[in-house]
Amino acid sequence: MHYPIVKAALEANKHVLCEKPLCMHWQHAAELVALAKTRQRVLMTGHVFLFNSGIVKLKELMRSGDPGRIYYLRALRTNLGPVRRDVNSVFDLATHDIAIFNWILSARPESVSAVGGHFLQETIEDVAFISLRYPNNILGHIQVSWLDPKKLREIVVVGDKKMMIWDELAPTGPIAVYDKTVVRHENYEDFGQFQLLAREGDITIPKVRVEEPLKVQNRFFLQCLGDGRLPMNDGPFAVDVVKVLEAIEHSLKAGGVPAPVPH
Repeated sequence: MHYPIVKAALEANKHVLCEKPLCMHWQHAAELVALAKTRQRVLMTGHVFLFNSGIVKLKELMRSGDPGRIYYLRALRTNLGPVRRDVNSVFDLATHDIAIFNWILSARPESVSAVGGHFLQETIEDVAFISLRYPNNILGHIQVSWLDPKKLREIVVVGDKKMMIWDELAPTGPIAVYDKTVVRHENYEDFGQFQLLAREGDITIPKVRVEEPLKVQNRFFLQCLGDGRLPMNDGPFAVDVVKVLEAIEHSLKAGGVPAPVPH
């Protein structure tokens, strides 16, 4: 996708802020990372949702241990259009949620499975349902679509202590923390008395300072150029995202057969 342009810029000793995803193939992405390192240039991919204040707050809450042990994450990213003709809905939309999942979990999935449908165009999936298996038995699910009656941008995080929702379109604020969980009833004499009980608690809406993510991203890129630090969405991070995208493509072509994510 951007491979020849980014390569030419790095060879000209330029720093690069590239639109997501970095490449269509992870080997090309790895080559660009190696070139950036050789040339001592900053290579940053525009995974702009990592600079969304709600997503930043979500990661902050997870790092604090608020939700406890993470069971699974679920993402919805749907709308009626815009329909692209150069890439499918996975590369267009799921790239965002893969980057978010990888960033807030500080991990990448070990394997993926995906099914999709191309209803509007002959060979381009406009709908996809993606399952991801992360280390520590954490599951992820992403649904993307250009063919949906409602615009949704939502991520759910379910832990053993609390549950959290990021909803970019929520009028009350982008983050809601649910003090809900399922607890085991400890006092039982035999298996017939064993119970799993739902515990209902309060819903908290943390205060989140809203700022335009693209502006924050660009400012951060300039700061990296000034002090020489590497961004969190640097070359290796971008390579991991492309590896996941390629594994999803393999699974789509195989009808949903699980595909490993390359190391």
